[in-house]
Amino acid sequence: MTQKIIPNKNTVNEISNALRKDLKDITGEELFREHSSGIKYHKQIRLVGSNQAIGANLKDRDLHELIIIDSDLSNTTFEGSDISGGVFTKSKLLRTNFASVNATDCQFNSSNLSNAFMAYINLTDAKIKGSTLIHTNIRQATCIRTNFSESKIIEARFIDLDAREAIFKGTYFLNSDIEYSNFTGANLTGAIFENCNLSNVVFTGANIKGAKIIKNEVESLLADYINSLNK
Repeated sequence: MTQKIIPNKNTVNEISNALRKDLKDITGEELFREHSSGIKYHKQIRLVGSNQAIGANLKDRDLHELIIIDSDLSNTTFEGSDISGGVFTKSKLLRTNFASVNATDCQFNSSNLSNAFMAYINLTDAKIKGSTLIHTNIRQATCIRTNFSESKIIEARFIDLDAREAIFKGTYFLNSDIEYSNFTGANLTGAIFENCNLSNVVFTGANIKGAKIIKNEVESLLADYINSLNK
């Protein structure tokens, strides 16, 4: 059995303090490399109110339980990494690459994920509440029990999602492509789909109370059906 390495309190504080410094001549990637002693301490790092990780290349790393709050990680690459159990709240994640990432049980609440690339990501049990997703690409992602409540999803690609039992309470979809997604057992209470492509979407057993589809010609039949159930 591999022995679990737990850094002492002083080491954790030293890492956290280093991340909070205004190190203007160091890139985000170097910041993580220089101050985390490889991958074993990443779960102990807390990045709060910082822009130090902008553009970092954090591909294929063990970053589980990483804590990022009120920070800017725009243009950062997490492709193929394990960020499970992490916290990325109130942060800018513009154009961030989350392709093929393990993001199970992550929190992205109140964050801006616009133009993020999240294809093939595993978001099982993750929370993306009250967030903004404009031009976000989450195609072929696993979103089982993921909570997107009160988020704004605009001109996004949610194609072929496994969104079984996901939560979309009060979520607003606008001009988004959601075709071939599976919303079986999902909670769509109060969700709005305006001018979205819902071709071949599965709503079996979904809670659609109060949900509305502001229809275009392509979605007219499905819209009439769902809206009639809410009368």
